This record gives sequence, C-alpha cells and structure tokens, in this order.
Amino acid sequence: MTNKLAEQLNIDSKKLPHLLVACGMTEELHDIEALKAVIAMRDSGEVSSNRQGYCLYLAQQHGVNAEEIHKALEPTKIKTSDKDYLPLYINVCIRVAGGETAAQAVESELSQSQTTEQGVEAIPLEIRELLDEKTTATVKATVLSSFQRLEGLQGQVENYVDHRIKVSMDSIMEDPDVKAAAKRLIEGTTPEKLHILEASLEE
Repeated sequence: MTNKLAEQLNIDSKKLPHLLVACGMTEELHDIEALKAVIAMRDSGEVSSNRQGYCLYLAQQHGVNAEEIHKALEPTKIKTSDKDYLPLYINVCIRVAGGETAAQAVESELSQSQTTEQGVEAIPLEIRELLDEKTTATVKATVLSSFQRLEGLQGQVENYVDHRIKVSMDSIMEDPDVKAAAKRLIEGTTPEKLHILEASLEE
C-alpha cells in the first residue's frame, strides 16, 4: 500500500512514513486531503516541517489561529515533536473553536487530564484493563462507521470521536449515582463478580 499511497500523493515512498508519523496517521488510517495540504505547504515554503504543516491545516479546518495555540502550549514544555503534542493540540483547537481562549483551552485540557489520572488510580487494574478493552472496541467501531460515511475526513473524525468520548466519560464519572455505583463495585469486587461484570459488558 505504501507505493500506492505515495503515488496518490506524488511523493517519494521513502518520505511517506515520516509524513504519516508527523501527522499522527498510518497507512490504514489517514486523511488524504490533509496529507496533500501538508505537502503543498512544504513545497511552497509556507511551513518548514510536516508537523508544522499539519498543525496549521488543523487550525484552518477549525477556524482558529495556529500561532495563538502554539504559544498557549509553550508553558507545558511539551515539544511539537513529542507524541503527546498533537492530541493536545487537536483538543485545544476543538475547545477554541467552541468559544474558549487558547489559554483557557490548554488549562482545561491539562486539568481534565490530571483529574482523570487521579481518578484512574482508584480503579483496580483488572477492571481498568477490561474497561480499556471495551472502550477501544467501541471507539474503533464508531470511527470505522464514521469513515464509511465521511470518506476523506478520517483524521478529523477519529480525533473528534476520541475527544467526545473522553469528555462524555469524564462527565459521566462525575455523576453522584455513577460515583456511588463505582465505589460499590470497587469495594465489592471478587473474582466471581468480575466474571459477571465481564459477561454483562459483553452483552
């Protein structure tokens, strides 16, 4: 598939892996229009790297200012080349497009991430592994379904779905009833009950 995709993009196949990694994509899951846009930006000299080009493309798609977001992310000390930078950048773009300032969006994302990490520690490892498996399957099914209906927007759809699931789950876990149920589950978990939970989730 490498040669076929490289031909579609009209680039040397040796450059393709670097382009995909910079844009957080794979040969199986990619946004052809976004990749073409990044290549065009590089060729015109508008950007000096694939990652910079993709960030600019994302900002344009969301109608936000790329430079403002980059500056708001500088205090986090996360480098643009780090694997954590792109997901954070995308989520901040989504928040800014929704009305937050870049600084507010970064603060919200970091605060949400910290809260989520603290809450995860209270959940037994075996429960976390089970939930991770089910969540991943749900995300994959949702994204693939979206891909079939929105061909050409794979990258944006995948990132948007991941973000919305994360936001929804964080909100749900803050519900008093859900907190109480989770507490009862954690305090009363036994090997027998774990099998029952797994069967329930499978259904």
